[in-house]
Amino acid sequence: MKNSLFTFVFLLVSITANAYDAKINGIYYNINPVERAAIVTKGEVNYQGDINLPSTITYNGNEYTVKEIDGDAFRDCMNIQSLTIPYSVTKIADNAFWGCVSLRKLVLPDHMEKLPEGMCAFCSQLTDVHLPSHLRNITKAAFSQCTSLSSITLPEDLLEIESQAFLDCTSLASIVIPHHVGTLWEWAFKGCTNLVSVRLSDNITSVPKGCFDSCLKLSEITLPNGIRYIGKEAFLNCESLTRLDIPNSVTEIDDKAFSGSGLTSFNIPSSVTRIGQYLYMGCGQLTSILSWPFGSIPYCTFKDCTGLVDLEIPENVTHIGPFAFKGCSNIQTIIIPNNTMWIEQAAFENCENVKDVYIYREKLPSIYGQDRDRFNSIWGGYITNATLHVPASAIEVYRSTKPWSEFGSIVAIEGTGIEQVSRDKSQVTSEEYYMLDGRKISSKPTAKGVYIVNGKKVILR
Repeated sequence: MKNSLFTFVFLLVSITANAYDAKINGIYYNINPVERAAIVTKGEVNYQGDINLPSTITYNGNEYTVKEIDGDAFRDCMNIQSLTIPYSVTKIADNAFWGCVSLRKLVLPDHMEKLPEGMCAFCSQLTDVHLPSHLRNITKAAFSQCTSLSSITLPEDLLEIESQAFLDCTSLASIVIPHHVGTLWEWAFKGCTNLVSVRLSDNITSVPKGCFDSCLKLSEITLPNGIRYIGKEAFLNCESLTRLDIPNSVTEIDDKAFSGSGLTSFNIPSSVTRIGQYLYMGCGQLTSILSWPFGSIPYCTFKDCTGLVDLEIPENVTHIGPFAFKGCSNIQTIIIPNNTMWIEQAAFENCENVKDVYIYREKLPSIYGQDRDRFNSIWGGYITNATLHVPASAIEVYRSTKPWSEFGSIVAIEGTGIEQVSRDKSQVTSEEYYMLDGRKISSKPTAKGVYIVNGKKVILR
């Protein structure tokens, strides 16, 4: 029994130690005599230096064509500097060059149409890649974590870029997506923190989930007219992206699509029929909401937008969702139109600098649960320092109804004939100025507040 066990262990060790058929000029091969093919594989010693694979080898007097590279052949070979793969190679297994942290240059055979998954993942020194001219598909994580790759030319025949293909390529500065590419997958360029410029293919119909997430320097990108869908977190934390025009072809924008970005303004075309939550959360450079094509402002849409100072809710909005403006700590003036019928939990929580709230609705807006304590959380307790402006005909109703009665003061307004709000003091050029109750002012006002000029509300800062 002991002898049998010893023999088994000996054979197992022997097989493991010699998991290749031939070693020729420092390269390990397995031989397929039926197909007259040689397969590059892993050997006893890791590869290093500059490697130029041959297209054929001679073994036991027979010639074999080098056709394949095993998945583990070069994996984690930390001292390879460059690698040239001959035209004869028709198959490279997934993760073939994974973790070759010293690999700087890779030349691939020109006939390849699809890269293996994870091909160069974690090749942190890779700077020079020669992609095949007929390449159709860059697969999942092919260049993930290639942190030194500052540029790459994608071939014109390319059709698809898969998930995480260039994930965390932190040196990549620009990318041009060829014309024939119709599909980008999720997180394709996530974490490319130095990516400044992207030119998308006209054939792309969606910007998928997390595609440009945390591309901190991205500032130049144009969405083609065929785009229909902007995915969840597509431009999350793109803090240098100050402007993005959304084409009329877009019908859906998913959760957190622009959260944490540097947008100073936005446009949502009427073609959009669905938007997600947290859409502009943390957009600290956003200064105004000029239009909003929906009747509702969803959950956390503008949470932590600290650039908002004077907030006018658009006329068509009937519902302000939970936490919609929570943490907008620099808002001083809020104008809520007559059409707004519902305000939900914590909609304006932690807006601690609010001074004036204008509500043009005579009938009290419905509050989440009509619960006094919950509504207090909407304002975060700061309403005791603010003034509530309401229609004169409804002033007693507001004064006698909690939580509205807890504003520091409640005064009457008359809102007839007012159409829009201007927010720049330089826009006040007329010689006739009026208070919101219709009283004429003899000269241009100097105090901060809301006035009427030529039938328009003007907020003076």
